[in-house]
Amino acid sequence: MTVIAASPDPARRAIDIFWDDDSEIRPTEQIHTHRAWHTLHVLLTGQESGGQPPATYVVEDGSVRLEWSSGAGTMTLLAPADVVAVAAYLDAVPFGELLATRLPRMRTDGDLCVYSFASWDPGPDTPEASPLWEVFDELKRFYQAAANAGEAVIKNRG
Repeated sequence: MTVIAASPDPARRAIDIFWDDDSEIRPTEQIHTHRAWHTLHVLLTGQESGGQPPATYVVEDGSVRLEWSSGAGTMTLLAPADVVAVAAYLDAVPFGELLATRLPRMRTDGDLCVYSFASWDPGPDTPEASPLWEVFDELKRFYQAAANAGEAVIKNRG
């Protein structure tokens, strides 16, 4: 993270790292939340956008916003301490309870609007067909591994 922050163009450096095009830093692992990222954000924060860290840091926001104007998406960076906080949050969050209480509010007649429940696989875009549990479990594993290694996380929503 120090290398990125010290760079003359931190966003360009983060993009290069993200696309595995940096000569010094290579991503150790990548995860893709598919189109279900917004549903996960709403489940974890109870809000369509924003929220409080560490819940909002899981998929939507970051402690450092990297300005990038090429259309590559919104890039955010989580410092190692933020990654530890997200890992602890995900380990403690009652995901099943959140599904039971917030999912009914995401229906067409509910008060929370979500972008999509789906993955990239063809099929119905419904909560029942969604990979939410799988993606949540993968996020837990990803953040725990990054926290254990003391790594920063670069996120691209594009």
